[in-house]
Parts: sequence; structure tokens; C-alpha cells
Amino acid sequence: MVAVFGGYALAAAVGACLAVLLPITRSDAVLVGTLASGLVYVASVIWVFAAASVRRALVRLILSVAVLGGGILLSRLAAGQ
Repeated sequence: MVAVFGGYALAAAVGACLAVLLPITRSDAVLVGTLASGLVYVASVIWVFAAASVRRALVRLILSVAVLGGGILLSRLAAGQ
């Protein structure tokens, strides 16, 4: 369950972060973010199954999603949106 839902959360956060932060046109940034999120999802699922413990994998996924979410929030606040 950690691999499926944690991987999905991380992939969604990476996709959103890239879509917001890339300095290209909005449609291209969304496309790049979507394509990258698929790769991140596969990599995170593989990483969770290779992790030494479920707790360690869960904590690292939560921290990664929190950092990316904070980056999105800060960029939105800085832009005044």
C-alpha cells in the first residue's frame, strides 16, 4: 500500500511542482510535469520495495511530498496567487 499510494502522492507532487516552477510556457510545463510524474511513480514504487523497512520508506516519501508541496506553496505565495 505504501508503494502504490505513496508513489502516487510523490508523482503528483513532482508533476505539480514542475508544472508550477518550470520557466517555460504553461502548456509545455504541464506536459513535462506529467511525463516526469510517470517516471517518478515507477521509480518510487521500485524504491519502496527495495527499502530496508516500510517505516523508513514511508517517512521518506512523506518528507519528499511535504518538501515538494512546500515548494509549490512558496512559489504561489511569491507570485501573489
